[in-house]
Amino acid sequence: MAETKKILVVDDEEDIRDLLDAYLSKRGYTVNVAKDGLEAIKKTDAEKFDFVFLDIKMTGLNGVETFKRIKDKDPDCSVIIMTGYRTMAKELITDPLKAQIHSILYKPFSMKETLRIIEGRKK
Repeated sequence: MAETKKILVVDDEEDIRDLLDAYLSKRGYTVNVAKDGLEAIKKTDAEKFDFVFLDIKMTGLNGVETFKRIKDKDPDCSVIIMTGYRTMAKELITDPLKAQIHSILYKPFSMKETLRIIEGRKK
């Protein structure tokens, strides 16, 4: 039996964290949540995650800086950027970063999109 994928959801919106946690946990994934970048860094220091769903616009340590720190520690971690700000995302996510990002989800997104990303399926 394959090992359960471990997922970290990082978003300052509690509703987003709760929704992804409930949806992905129900499908058999091990899900952990963080309310900001600093909490995410602590959690990625403590354990390894297969996927990190990361909001780009958060107070404190923003998503881009959090992304860089996670990838510096674990280049193999698949980071999925989540954002409701397309224009800001295009400005913040430079070409070198794009090459390291697994996927970008624009809010609002469907839960089926998260499964497609995790399971590596095309639309």
